[in-house]
Amino acid sequence: MLFVRCKGGISHNPAEAVDADDVGVALDVLTGFVQLLAGQY
Repeated sequence: MLFVRCKGGISHNPAEAVDADDVGVALDVLTGFVQLLAGQY
């Protein structure tokens, strides 16, 4: 499970909002993890 920082700590709520930069960091982490897994098989 990958968590992305939410503005004001609000999650699972219609008021939930994330910053585009934080989404970019999460995607970089996810991409790196998938690449690491792919290299192990």
